[in-house]
Amino acid sequence: MGSKYILIISTDRAGSTHLMYSLSDKLRIPWLDDMFNPKPNSPYYTGKDTLNLYKPDIPVVQKTLLSEHHESHGKVSLMNTKPLLSICDWYDRVILLDRRDIKEQMSSYEHSLTPEHRHYKTTATINSQPAPSGIYQTDEEKVKRSKRWLPLFTEMKKSLDFLSKKLGIEVMYYEDLYSPDKTFRKINLAQVGLMYNEQWFSSTRRLKDGKPWWNPTLNKINKQKKF
Repeated sequence: MGSKYILIISTDRAGSTHLMYSLSDKLRIPWLDDMFNPKPNSPYYTGKDTLNLYKPDIPVVQKTLLSEHHESHGKVSLMNTKPLLSICDWYDRVILLDRRDIKEQMSSYEHSLTPEHRHYKTTATINSQPAPSGIYQTDEEKVKRSKRWLPLFTEMKKSLDFLSKKLGIEVMYYEDLYSPDKTFRKINLAQVGLMYNEQWFSSTRRLKDGKPWWNPTLNKINKQKKF
């Protein structure tokens, strides 16, 4: 029997959202992201600074980014992993996800920022903002600017390594998970009960310099299932 209570802990821009959608599709269970930074339509949202966090009572695949656990202590920035360690036993499968190429990761993060983000900066390039789908076109000014995120991503990777050692779980990497060769996915997902929708790993669905792949008659490319 496959896993039905799944938690993905990931660094930013490592493919965690598409992995979540892929597992949700094939396992036919709801997905829920940003559990520590919930949006108004999330069951964890309270409208206050507190979280309505609880153990799921139905099968679900959930995702949290390490940036949701960022804390500043003066000039020192840390990821608070204590809340994550306290909930891991709620799930029968925990996936740790990262990306080896930190330069591409930081560039992707910089491109993902929208005007609502407090660190967003405009460029001379017209239409350099990501589309609502997340698809973006490479802007060389943003590529250069992305170096400013090195301390953040370095700390996230250290925290993920700590979680890996603490939980005894090996870290999966974007480069392996999204490889054209399906072997890694078959061994590390399907063969351990994590059935997935292969379409989400297709290069046609990549966000960097990507093109719309969905049916234009649909109002939304993804619709969060009721949790």
